[in-house]
Amino acid sequence: MGKISTAELLKNKPITKIVLWTDIHFGARNNSDLHNLDNLDYVDWLIERIKEEKPSHIAFLGDFYENRNAINVRTMDHATEACRRLNALGIPIFFIVGNHDLYHRSNRKIFSTRSFTDLENFVLVSEPMEVNKDWYIAPFLFRDEYPTLASDINSHKYVLGHFEFRNFVVTGATKTMDHGPDADMFTGPRYIFSGHFHKRQHNKNIIYIGNTFPTNYGDAGDKERGCAVFDVVKDEIYFHDWDNAPLFFKTKLTRVLDGEMGWPAKSRVRCLLDADIGYSDVQALREEMIKTFELREFSVEEDVLARKEMLSEGLELETELDTSSLDNTVRQLIIEGVSPSPTIDPAALIRLYEELV
Repeated sequence: MGKISTAELLKNKPITKIVLWTDIHFGARNNSDLHNLDNLDYVDWLIERIKEEKPSHIAFLGDFYENRNAINVRTMDHATEACRRLNALGIPIFFIVGNHDLYHRSNRKIFSTRSFTDLENFVLVSEPMEVNKDWYIAPFLFRDEYPTLASDINSHKYVLGHFEFRNFVVTGATKTMDHGPDADMFTGPRYIFSGHFHKRQHNKNIIYIGNTFPTNYGDAGDKERGCAVFDVVKDEIYFHDWDNAPLFFKTKLTRVLDGEMGWPAKSRVRCLLDADIGYSDVQALREEMIKTFELREFSVEEDVLARKEMLSEGLELETELDTSSLDNTVRQLIIEGVSPSPTIDPAALIRLYEELV
């Protein structure tokens, strides 16, 4: 069956309950197959929640892919399969274009999710659109568009988007966005649901629903990820957390040695080196923790702040550094530093780094 028009898809279909999810980032962690398979596991979990909730609509709030300039073929295959599974539900899906889905940093002319336009239940949102008198949807907006669209946004009761409002938490517990448009420009809507910032948070009428599941150590200790549900008829907003999500944790070596441990399977644990322990003991501890708790990673790293304090007092540290963890840090810095570039391939830079070391 060919794709019907957006108007026909939404005609006589009031939004009575909507399931919201965002920022799945297919291709993250350097196109990791493991991350992409986690994404498919998440989508299967999401589909079960959708079947339970029986919503009239679904909305994805942006950043389906991680890399702006190139989509790995295996990543594309996993991502396409995820959309096929969702499309098969037969429920209208608003599919918002986020900043990571854009090739250019200054316009929305080229975006990576265009290929899903042909899925009959997908309503791809690459430009601001009014669904009806109550609902308005916006993709990632550029700075000068916020004041221009303020009147349109404020004239609707409910808004979905991929907004970059300042003074909201970007990652971790306290790192906030110190620039960007002021959310106080948009007091008209009852609720503005947004993707973009991965931490779940709510201030006044702005609700960042939180991403699908933690993806790095900036999310350490934060389990509140999954999906959101807005029951329009009851005017209720609630969340489902993905209990089987891979998680990240930070701890200290002394706590582990004292027996303060216990992490869910699939977790990644970063342990700060705050005790005198030899390299071979570190390796043995790592193997034991990974095997006992079925961890994906257990790294022991130098406590940089403690080392700085000791050096300022003229002391020297005798502990050995975890070079494997340092290598991982360098790889992550390369990915984060160049992934938005349309001309530089981070995977190629990582290969060059590995040849050097």
